[in-house]
Amino acid sequence: MRGLAGLELERESLAGRVVLVTGGSRGIGLACATEAVAAGARVAIAARSADELRQAEARLVEIGGADAARAFVADVGVESAVDALVAGVVEWGGRIDGLVHAAAVLGPIGPALDVDAVEWLDAVRIDLWGTFLVARAVGRVMREQGGGRMVLLS
Repeated sequence: MRGLAGLELERESLAGRVVLVTGGSRGIGLACATEAVAAGARVAIAARSADELRQAEARLVEIGGADAARAFVADVGVESAVDALVAGVVEWGGRIDGLVHAAAVLGPIGPALDVDAVEWLDAVRIDLWGTFLVARAVGRVMREQGGGRMVLLS
């Protein structure tokens, strides 16, 4: 694997690890999920779009095999959905060793006087509140199992 400076980098093995990637159906989330599967992890991907998730899951399974990936439909801005997501990942993988939180929406852009207030609030619900909910729920699992790693993107 080549790093940013063009140097050859060795991919760390994630064999035996379970990683949750929110926003895992496309973009940065899918790229992170792809790298984790290629490094040997079992990867749970989550997003709101079932169709995109199924396609992403199929791509990850192609790379890592039948049990390498599992898709979960979830809205990270809804507490009960996050709790169900984390419980589902633990049921599937037995634990959560890593989290890449990449779920986000691009909210309204422009002067505050001109943007739609409901769209702005929805962006805060997903991008800020969702980050808190996911980090808290996964952090509780990691605390119980003795550790883990989180990467929160914004």
